[in-house]
Amino acid sequence: MTQPRPPQFPLAGQPDVVRSHQKDEYYTNGMFDQVRELCQWFMGSRRVLRLEAELKMMSDLVYYILTTLLNQPTLGEEYCDIVQVVGDPQRTPSFMVNTQQSVV
Repeated sequence: MTQPRPPQFPLAGQPDVVRSHQKDEYYTNGMFDQVRELCQWFMGSRRVLRLEAELKMMSDLVYYILTTLLNQPTLGEEYCDIVQVVGDPQRTPSFMVNTQQSVV
């Protein structure tokens, strides 16, 4: 007796992937603006200007920790109805796979 194959997900089209990335970029930039504004209030503009790259990286990291690493879809993936899958029997990626993809 053969085991039934899990349902195959259709591959996302290029416009959906681009739109998803644009939506994620919109939200990470919004988060960065809020973090920068908060840091300016606490530390002043000069220090924030020196730390701008680090603040951008930190806000991106927080966004992807709250979504990808916790195995939740990003807001862009939700918007475009995209699901991350890996392997031949298409399944959602594990925590380790998500961590590797987020670091790279």
